[in-house]
Amino acid sequence: MHLTRRITILLLAAASVMWMLVLPLNLSAADAATGAPEIDYARFAYVYHIESGTEMFVKNGDTKCYPAASVKLMTGLIAAEHLYTQQSRKVIVTAEELQGVRGNNIGLKVGEELTVGDLLAALITGNANDAAQVLAYEIAGGIEPFVKMMNARAAELGMNSTVYTNVTGLHDAAMVTTVRDTAKVALACYRNDTFLELSGEVRYVLAPTNINRSERRITNKNLFICDTIDDRYRNRYMLGLNAGSTPQAGHCVTAICDNGYYTYLCIVMGASSDADHIYSYVECSKLLDWAFEGYEYKTVLNRSEVIGEIPVTLSSKTDFVSALPERSVEMYLPTDIDVSSDMSRVVSFSVGSLSAPVPEGLEVGELRLFYRGELVDTVKLVTKYPVDRSELEYRKGQLKTLIKQPVFKISAAVLALLGVMYVLLVAFIRSRRARRRKSRDIIKR
Repeated sequence: MHLTRRITILLLAAASVMWMLVLPLNLSAADAATGAPEIDYARFAYVYHIESGTEMFVKNGDTKCYPAASVKLMTGLIAAEHLYTQQSRKVIVTAEELQGVRGNNIGLKVGEELTVGDLLAALITGNANDAAQVLAYEIAGGIEPFVKMMNARAAELGMNSTVYTNVTGLHDAAMVTTVRDTAKVALACYRNDTFLELSGEVRYVLAPTNINRSERRITNKNLFICDTIDDRYRNRYMLGLNAGSTPQAGHCVTAICDNGYYTYLCIVMGASSDADHIYSYVECSKLLDWAFEGYEYKTVLNRSEVIGEIPVTLSSKTDFVSALPERSVEMYLPTDIDVSSDMSRVVSFSVGSLSAPVPEGLEVGELRLFYRGELVDTVKLVTKYPVDRSELEYRKGQLKTLIKQPVFKISAAVLALLGVMYVLLVAFIRSRRARRRKSRDIIKR
């Protein structure tokens, strides 16, 4: 009896050890756009959609040119950034500040006293060169140090092809820019409230000063804003910014236009003129009309669109989960575009199947969007809803997984062999006992 019990205990212990070895620790899975107008009367042009950050049109965008009055975008920007809180402060004009003033000016006099706000308006609204020089001295102590500030700010804005040599835009062969660089400073001016507001004023009335006893009306030189000089180009949607010309640079205009729905920056430089037209305004108007009429936002990928289905195991309620985009995608595109033919998609899943539980929003792949062959966006694909795990299916899955493992088959064979050995051993013991009893019976007789 004792021998049988010992053998049974040893066999059970061996079976337990084999079972522990095969039982898994964790089985849970847990350049110019199509249809754009011809720009024949200007060497450089640029259109930028501000809301989407899209370059809509570029002509000779990185070719160097003379900046003309667009220099005063940078002059005015720095002045507005440094002095917007000091507009009531009094300034007395000096002879040094007015030295060499030429071109457009408001006739400032030595000893004349006026406010910083007056000077900012004269510079930004009236494009006044004398105001530009006075402000340069007020901020930096001189023209040369102020020009250094201008070039440093240009570098900050990424204007790598721009060199400033003066604060007014009067021609200097060493002073160059590009239309793309000009766009960078123009956008900075657009985002500066002081500059944008002053550049959009039709006129500014300068009150009498200690030297000039009468009011001065400072008229905006941008014909998109003011129609006093020429009423052919007035555009009520224009917010600002700057216009001017030199013989070497041609006519230049930098315009911010907002029709209540979309906002554009349009720049035309190196434009010609004749008895009938100033073509910087003509070409800019053509480009803006084309952009406003020919483009709109289109949904090219919808957040609710099912992109595919991922098989799910260990759930009693469903055998798949839907995959959809993590977000919708809108693009600013031509109104006549056929999204189905001009847009294409490449879908790749990172998993072939999932085991419940599956959380909502689990990343399962990505979708790449192409517009006319160019990659424009990459969007994650996520599970649409959560999938709970069925404990019954989970246990079944555990068992199936276990049965398929080679070590389980070996263990089963070992257990079977041990069972056979046990039966044979018990039979042997019983047979031996039977023979002993028989022998005792014979001896007793």
